[in-house]
Amino acid sequence: MRELAKLEGIKAPTGAAESEAEPLSHYIPAWQNSLATRGFSPGSMDLYRRNVERLLANVPPPITTIAIEGYIASRRETLSPNALKNELKAAKSFFAFLHDRDIILTDPAAKIQHPKIVIEEKAGPTEDEIAKFLPVLAQAKNPRAKVMLFLFMTTGIRFTEMATLTWGRINLDRREIRVLGKGNKWRKIPLRAWVRDFLAQLRDDHADDEMLFPTKSKKGKWDNSDANKMIARLCRRAGIKRCTCHQFRHYFATHTLKAR
Repeated sequence: MRELAKLEGIKAPTGAAESEAEPLSHYIPAWQNSLATRGFSPGSMDLYRRNVERLLANVPPPITTIAIEGYIASRRETLSPNALKNELKAAKSFFAFLHDRDIILTDPAAKIQHPKIVIEEKAGPTEDEIAKFLPVLAQAKNPRAKVMLFLFMTTGIRFTEMATLTWGRINLDRREIRVLGKGNKWRKIPLRAWVRDFLAQLRDDHADDEMLFPTKSKKGKWDNSDANKMIARLCRRAGIKRCTCHQFRHYFATHTLKAR
C-alpha cells in the first residue's frame, strides 16, 4: 500500500491498514477553516467546498494529475469559462492545503494550468429598455423582485451581498445598508430616499436576524439562478432583451459614470 501511495501522491499513516486510510473529504472542514483565516467570504468558501466535494465524488482514488485534468475536461461542455476556472481554483487550493500539511506526498493539481478565458461582456439594459422595464416592474406583485432590482440599479450591490442581507443591516434612519463583501470585509452602501421609503413599507415586524430574501433552499440563501429566472420573466413582459442580475448591476455602474 505504501508504495502505491507514494506513486499516487497519497501519504499513508505508519502501520495503518488500507481500509483505515482517511478519505480526502475528511480534511474539507480543516481546509475551509484555513480559507476563513485568509479572509475568504462565506460565499466563496461555500462555492469552493461544493466544487471540491463534486470532484471527490466523481474522481475515484487515487487522485492523480491526469485524473483531475480528465475531470476538468469533462466539465467544459456544461460550465461557463468562469465556472470552469473556479472548479480548478478550488481543486488547486484544496490539494495545496493537503500537500502543505504532509497529508499527501505530492500535489496532483500543482502543474495544471488555468484555462485561458476570453470574456465577452454582455451589454446591460439601455436607457430605452429601462424605460420600458420600470412600468412592468412597478406592476409586479412580488415585492422581492422590486427590492432586488431597485437595489441593483441604485446601489450596485453584488448578488451574494444582497442574498445574505438581513433586516438588521439596513439602517433606514441613516439611509444605508451594511454588507459583507469580497475579502470578508464590511462596507456601507448609501440608499436613495425613495428606496429607503420602499424598504420601510416592507419592514413591519421583521426581526433583525431575518433575511431580506428568505428562502427554503438547502443552500440557506437565495439562489442566483432563481433570481435570473424572475428577471427574465419581467424582461419578456416588458418586451426587452433578457438580462441578468449582473447586467442590472452593470447598469448602475454605467449610469453612475455617465452622471459624473
